Amino acid sequence: MKKILVLFALLLTGLIGKSQDYDLGIGLRGGVMASGLSAKYFFQPEKAIEGVLTSKIGDTRYDGFMLTGLLEIQKPFHARTLSLTSLSWYYGVGAHAGSFSTVGVNHSFVTAGVNALFGLEYLFIDLPISISADLMPIWSFNSDFYLDNKLDLSLSIRYVIK
Repeated sequence: MKKILVLFALLLTGLIGKSQDYDLGIGLRGGVMASGLSAKYFFQPEKAIEGVLTSKIGDTRYDGFMLTGLLEIQKPFHARTLSLTSLSWYYGVGAHAGSFSTVGVNHSFVTAGVNALFGLEYLFIDLPISISADLMPIWSFNSDFYLDNKLDLSLSIRYVIK
């Protein structure tokens, strides 16, 4: 138990420092539920907005698009004992809205709701690339889709502009 507490304390002391070292990242997000184009813009050192445009949502029965906007807080994860200076963690909240139709059936619907986000991002030192993995709980208000409230797991890769 003492070893776990010591490890936890070391990790917590590593959570101070500077945020991600780029202004804009553009790339792809591949998720269980939502995959598409992703753009992340830092408007302050530790605050970013992210937009995800999805053309199809995790189920081949539906066709359409959805736009998700997120406000994120990003903190460095500088566990110097582990040499992870390019790793950061982030969390955020946002909203989504979209329009879909059921494939092969004359049935259309819209979806809107809120999202949360928790993740890790790694910025390569020698390459203008970042990779992130996150969990995004999704709650929808008014549609046939997402009413059972989903949890999306995704991996994103972005080209970064400093």
